[in-house]
Amino acid sequence: MKLEKRKAIIIGLAVLALLPALFTSAQGKHIFVTLRVKYNGRVIPSPEQVTLVFRGHPLTLHLEEGRFDVPPAVLKTKEVQLLTRIGNEQIHISGIYGSEFQQDGWTLILADKQYDADNQWVVPKGASVRSSCILVFESKSSEGTEIFEPHCR
Repeated sequence: MKLEKRKAIIIGLAVLALLPALFTSAQGKHIFVTLRVKYNGRVIPSPEQVTLVFRGHPLTLHLEEGRFDVPPAVLKTKEVQLLTRIGNEQIHISGIYGSEFQQDGWTLILADKQYDADNQWVVPKGASVRSSCILVFESKSSEGTEIFEPHCR
């Protein structure tokens, strides 16, 4: 009986020793964000790369099939800037919270004259549509949110 108790204690201690490593590994897991782009109501190809600027440092990420891998450090950042190129236009969106990267589906909406009725509500009265964009954060587990960036291009 003493031998069995000793084995149980050793196994219990081994499991306890592994828990912090497992917990750290789960926290360090990268998150993937899918970035779709809609221009004048039509879905167009996603950019080839995006640059995230956080804590004063740029990080360029390449998209594969419209998805980019978000490093864990971004999730803990208060503010992130997103830079990318859509056609001939340089896009710059600031004020993205690191926690928004938990939303795995993003749609960047651009329009020349007017946004779709579904997104028009977020546009302030008198705003210039041509120089603006809307970024929609969506997730399977929560309701989406939208931000309007008045001078993103």
